[in-house]
Amino acid sequence: MLIHPEHLAKQRGAWSLGAEVEVPAMRACSPITGFTLFIAEKPKAAKAIATALFGKPLECRRQGVPYWVAYDSGRLCIVASAAGHLFSLASLTNEYPIFEYEWVVRWKVERGSRHLRKFYSLLEWLSKFEPKNVINACDFDVEGSVIGYNVIRFILKRRDYFRMKFSSLTEDELARSYRNLLPPDANMVEAGLCRHELDWIWGINASRLLMDVYREALGRRRVLSLGRVQTPTLVEAINRFVADVVEVAEPKYTVSALLKREDASETFSGVHENSPFEYKHEASVAKSMILEAGVGIVKRVHIEKGERPPPPPFNLSDLQGEAYRLYGFSPYKTQKLAEKLYLEGLISYPRTESQRYPPDFPHAKVLERLKLLDYASEVGYVFKVNPGLKPREGKKMDPAHPAIYPTGKRPGRLSEDEKKVYDLVVRRYLASFMDPARITRLKALIAFKGQHVIAEGLNVEWRGWTRFYPLDIAERTIPLLREGDRVSVVKVIVREHWEKKKSRHTRASLLQWMESNSIGTESTRAPIIETLFSRGYLKEEKGGIRPTKTGLVVCDIASKYFSALTDASLTREFEEMLRRVRMGLERREDVLERAKNTVRALVEEAKSRFEDIKSTILLYEKTSAAKRCLVCELPATHGLCHIHEKALESLVESLNNLIRRTNLSREGLLSRIARNRKHGKAVREVATLILKGLIRLE
Repeated sequence: MLIHPEHLAKQRGAWSLGAEVEVPAMRACSPITGFTLFIAEKPKAAKAIATALFGKPLECRRQGVPYWVAYDSGRLCIVASAAGHLFSLASLTNEYPIFEYEWVVRWKVERGSRHLRKFYSLLEWLSKFEPKNVINACDFDVEGSVIGYNVIRFILKRRDYFRMKFSSLTEDELARSYRNLLPPDANMVEAGLCRHELDWIWGINASRLLMDVYREALGRRRVLSLGRVQTPTLVEAINRFVADVVEVAEPKYTVSALLKREDASETFSGVHENSPFEYKHEASVAKSMILEAGVGIVKRVHIEKGERPPPPPFNLSDLQGEAYRLYGFSPYKTQKLAEKLYLEGLISYPRTESQRYPPDFPHAKVLERLKLLDYASEVGYVFKVNPGLKPREGKKMDPAHPAIYPTGKRPGRLSEDEKKVYDLVVRRYLASFMDPARITRLKALIAFKGQHVIAEGLNVEWRGWTRFYPLDIAERTIPLLREGDRVSVVKVIVREHWEKKKSRHTRASLLQWMESNSIGTESTRAPIIETLFSRGYLKEEKGGIRPTKTGLVVCDIASKYFSALTDASLTREFEEMLRRVRMGLERREDVLERAKNTVRALVEEAKSRFEDIKSTILLYEKTSAAKRCLVCELPATHGLCHIHEKALESLVESLNNLIRRTNLSREGLLSRIARNRKHGKAVREVATLILKGLIRLE
């Protein structure tokens, strides 16, 4: 598709690219002075942009890095790409607090970044031909804005450029974006630079100080890190772990009755209205009285009809949550899979918080494309129940991008995991147009001589959107009961179960915590969680996330000596400042000055306690076997580490109450607790030590 540049001047508020250049005699890979340069974020995006705008551009390569050359109504256009960030921040001094820094070429200072050198060299070579017009065609978010801006100012040595805004790599959207180029995205750039500098100021000072203490304490180097968003997230994960393993579960007793109408053979279930009981003897009394009555009378029947509306379209965190629920994918894995699908042009930009579509979105066109794929019956159902194509949308909005949607492009070869995420996005999109599921609930109160049993049924009258989206509504079948019906008892059971209030985080729940506390962004949350794992701070096992010894010592040091870094409310406050910078309501310099003042005080305090931090590291790493916990390798006082001490305290506080509620002896109860996985792991371990006589209870 050829777009004449003069069209730009005709768009209201658009910038004009200016006059055309003369067409050279032969199309070739060598640039000529005065060309238009597009800078994409990654090679796949560059190819999609070049193909969408220019039909069949000439693919060229320099040192193996591709770029695309085309002519648009006589104007030479070249589409090249970065490979993510080509520049990063580096300090100008080794004395902390460190506030002197500069942007440097990544491949010169970071291990594992040598592949970026070829991309840098290509852009540097193109800059020598002095492009007349430059277009930042990186993803339209703060990261994409910074990636393009740094290329433009450091490699091209200029400040003037145009900005493309698009939410998918489809031909229509890219062409529309090209026809409506924007001026430089100054606020987005300022917000992106501010976020990078803010994270660097917090992280480099605390991390370097921590690593220096570690090296002096143990005589070896290790990469450790503390961060503005990373550290509160680590502390939350560890706090939840500790709360889980030291919790003593509480016994509950449910009285369940198997019943049948006297005039029917079909059985159904009900539960005592006071279930669950806290004391076993109370449940046993209720059971005996129901059995003694034998026959009950239906006193009240309530029938309620309701609907379960379709879900709103996906934003990134919703997609990550559903992919974890259905497939067990980590948030980071889902994000990477979604980004691959975006670069293939199959879905829209995934790093969005929005649950809404643009008001002028061409739903009919997308649905017709999906109809030609494997979704003909689903699309037919959408047109049948919602001919006006009005989707159900959520409340969350994103100023840069809409909710995630499929483009309708036919997928090529996808991995099995990519297919799962793609299908999930398509089905969520289709579900947002479908009708609600209709549900009928029946609730009957049955009296057995003063003991009331409640029987509840749920019937899905119409599945609606759940026919096509992976969600099952569990039905419970009971007969249609009427007031006055006589109901016989078949049997009554008392079920003991133990309940816990806390559970460990998973990667998915930790991401939800970050979102609910407004720390990090939709783009950074999952990678930050993965950093905690790659640093060796956390591990994931069947019961959820657990900290390593390294994670515990870093958390301990951060809580004692870098307390500002563990404060989620302070992190949230800076997130709000970044949002205001993005809106043009606050200056980057003011936010950074506030951060420097906070970090300066934090670092000076930590420096004054250098030896205390060193002692904490030695306590964890060099404690002799005789001074370790009886259960684990952590340092101990009186035979137990701080986690097992808390578990013992919880057990002692609960013991007498549990004896009364269960009617068990102390030894019998401890034996049950030691074997019952409903109790926290540390509680079970402490109970075992007591039974073995290794710990005495006063």
